[in-house]
Amino acid sequence: MKSRYLKLFSVVGAGMVILLLGLPRTTCANLDEEFKKQLLRIRNKSISTDTLEGRALLEENCLKLVKDHNSPTGKGMIYATITLLYSRKGLRLPNENETRLAKIFEYGKKAIEQPIPDVLISCEVHGRLAGAMFVKAKEGPQEKFAETRREAIIPCLKGLKLALYNKAPKKRPEMPPPMFVPNILTPHKGPAYKKARENYKKQLAQWKQYRHLCALYKERNALTRRCVTFYSNEPCDTQEFRKYAQKILVGYEDVVNDLVGQIEKRIQEKERRRAELEKLKSKTNK
Repeated sequence: MKSRYLKLFSVVGAGMVILLLGLPRTTCANLDEEFKKQLLRIRNKSISTDTLEGRALLEENCLKLVKDHNSPTGKGMIYATITLLYSRKGLRLPNENETRLAKIFEYGKKAIEQPIPDVLISCEVHGRLAGAMFVKAKEGPQEKFAETRREAIIPCLKGLKLALYNKAPKKRPEMPPPMFVPNILTPHKGPAYKKARENYKKQLAQWKQYRHLCALYKERNALTRRCVTFYSNEPCDTQEFRKYAQKILVGYEDVVNDLVGQIEKRIQEKERRRAELEKLKSKTNK
């Protein structure tokens, strides 16, 4: 019975440790801890905020922090946080879109002009800004679409380059083996216990690395999908995309080729579906 309880404790303990780990923010080490906590609380509150009034209040709370944190990195994190609180949950309500898009443009552009020490947040801000620009292109006049798309692809590719530079994997990383926590209720001494503690530390490091790579994979995947979506929309222009991608993704020619291949594949899929729809229409009309 006792061994069963110990096993249960080990598994539950591992789960609790994993949950408490959060995403590693090693690149934010130079920021004040309390400042980081304040921004994190605001980002967490934005998850449950659905109204413009609620977002405006969180924006106000963010801007109050500029007085005490007006360094380039401090302002970069503040503007990035405001960008995310206006862009998360998507742009679903037409009566809110205009205001939210304006805020995303304003603070997103401010944010990427400053150093954002958190690579994951920086990637997301680049992607959210690009996404907002694409929404503007889709909702605007058709003759302006290609021009607005050219503006949108730049932050998208820059965010992707940042993800690639930080070793974002192309595929989701494999999960490490289950983590077992040594029995800390009745500590033991001796070689066996020492070895168990060493193994635990190694497993802890593996899980932290796994979660970090998963987060980078998520950002790379999101930015990749944006690139493909942008340039598989008519007017399709893979040559223009390649030109911008080669200019920004210097040293990542294989990624550029892969992106162009994905765009061409998406265009072919759309053409195939269109042809099938035309066939179906012609049969119906007979």
